[in-house]
Amino acid sequence: METITPAPVCPAWVLSFLDENYPRSVVAKVNLIRTARLLEKSMTDFMEPYGLTCAQCEILFLLRCHGRERGLTLTQLGEWQGVTKANMTGMVDRLEREGFVLREKDPQDRRLTNVTITPQALALVNQLEPTLQAHVGAVFHCLDEDEQETLIRLLSRLRQSLGDQEALA
Repeated sequence: METITPAPVCPAWVLSFLDENYPRSVVAKVNLIRTARLLEKSMTDFMEPYGLTCAQCEILFLLRCHGRERGLTLTQLGEWQGVTKANMTGMVDRLEREGFVLREKDPQDRRLTNVTITPQALALVNQLEPTLQAHVGAVFHCLDEDEQETLIRLLSRLRQSLGDQEALA
């Protein structure tokens, strides 16, 4: 199993305000955001040798799974990433320069641009998947399967309370 380098601990001065006087919801929020940032950094560091950012990797996996035939629009990709179409344009520009995606006008609606994965990127994603799954498994090794299922369920409920109607269960 892969060894994960421990991330720097949160400085004591940051954690010192999270005492018993704060609502548990505030403590949970701070911990969730800190965890998300550390997870993002772990994934970014893992993807660096492949010349990809974490967000770019997610886009390629999404295109492989859901956009191989017609592709996905910039709006659809932006919804997944939680960014605007304008921000997604920049990410797709970089992926296109690297030869990982193609843009094509939608044949049914010329106002839309579909983004598709290239054979080069598809080969990279297929090669990368087992290693990536092993890395993620190493990150989550501290939680057993039941705890991971509980985490998935709790995060889904939280996203739904924030208006995510498509939260994964």
